Amino acid sequence: MSVEAGLFMLEVAVSLNVEPLGVLFHALIFFAVVAVFAQCLVKPLARVRDARRQATVARQERAAAFVAEAEVLEAQHKQMMTAARQAAAAEREILRQQGMSEAAEIMHTARGKSLELFQRAQATFAGQLAAARKVLEVDTQTFVQIIAERLMERELKKNADESLGQVTPLRPAASGKSH
Repeated sequence: MSVEAGLFMLEVAVSLNVEPLGVLFHALIFFAVVAVFAQCLVKPLARVRDARRQATVARQERAAAFVAEAEVLEAQHKQMMTAARQAAAAEREILRQQGMSEAAEIMHTARGKSLELFQRAQATFAGQLAAARKVLEVDTQTFVQIIAERLMERELKKNADESLGQVTPLRPAASGKSH
């Protein structure tokens, strides 16, 4: 305690009609209680406060380290994702190329088979056409002969009727073949 504070207390005691020794004794007791209080309560609380502050600082440092580690892991993850996307794009392109070549091969095979089928159909058609022509040729000659015979019959009948002076109407031709 400073001398000025002690003198101030002494003046207060004199003005209040209190014994100076009693004031001094009370002041000593007060300062003793304050000193004990400081030793028993304030210093332990200060130590707790300092320990908490140090723990908080340590946690903040660990948090900063975790954030830095997270940023590194995030950067690595982004690199891995980029590499995976590039690999997937390359694989997709390979599969697309394989699909295109397989499609071209299938189209080539299909064209070859369709051409072969067309040629077989064309050969079959040509054979059927030749057979139909033979049948039609025979039928044509038969019809030509029948028509020629009927025309000749009509001419003969017409000539015979003219010579007799009678004109007879022509009959419609009978359906069916006659040999």
